[in-house]
Amino acid sequence: MKAYRINVAQPCSENWDQMKSAKDGRFCLSCQKNVVDFTRMKDEEIVAYLLLHSNTCGRFYNDQLDRSVYYSLPVKARHYHWPAIAAFLVAGLFSVAPAFSQTPIQKTVYPVGIRRDPPLNTEMPKLPEAINSDPVVENKQDSSQTKAFTLTGTAIDKETGEPLGFSTIIVMIDEKVINSVTADTAGYFSITLPPNVSDSSVTLKANMVGYAPKTLSINSADLEKPLIIELTYSRVLMSGMVIMTVEKTIEPITPSPGPGSYNFNSPGFN
Repeated sequence: MKAYRINVAQPCSENWDQMKSAKDGRFCLSCQKNVVDFTRMKDEEIVAYLLLHSNTCGRFYNDQLDRSVYYSLPVKARHYHWPAIAAFLVAGLFSVAPAFSQTPIQKTVYPVGIRRDPPLNTEMPKLPEAINSDPVVENKQDSSQTKAFTLTGTAIDKETGEPLGFSTIIVMIDEKVINSVTADTAGYFSITLPPNVSDSSVTLKANMVGYAPKTLSINSADLEKPLIIELTYSRVLMSGMVIMTVEKTIEPITPSPGPGSYNFNSPGFN
């Protein structure tokens, strides 16, 4: 059994209702491709389809994406021709072995030279005489002008209060993106802002797959305390090029027979 993760690389902005009906979905006139409707398929059906069809555009609900989907290939699909594979490997081993045995080992001899460094100069250099100068006046700046602010907070589900790990937090100052971070598994994030940020207009945007994006206006008082960002779950439709990756393979565990038991499916009982 394998665990797969399905995502949409670049969401498509084309209108689904304006596409022409086609097999398994609609036909997009913009990219000249069929867009498969996966919204009514089960997880196993989606994985089976994507294993047989590469370079696929699809239509999903957002809660169908970016999560582990477990799927086991049929027995016929997992059958390997081990005798043919073994014969191929043995033939390749015997064809490579003579090449190694007949190749002479060449030794490369590098000439050894002696490098003579010049004698070291042991004389101490003369120091220049001190020059009278005016005392240096330190330029002390206001610490408030050079102080960097750190914006911290946690992204949570508005209804359940559960933390939203791996949500994206973007900070904009005067409508210009300054920094962006990804929250940890507990939904916690920390962003360092440049000095003099209290005199600017700071905007924070939070995004999470399956949730409606949220925009907050941050004032100088918010910079001194942790923020709680509440995101609302939203089941929306998403279309685009589909990417499916394999996360891990889970091997089935076969229990060993206990003492005094026999396996009647073994070759000795056939």
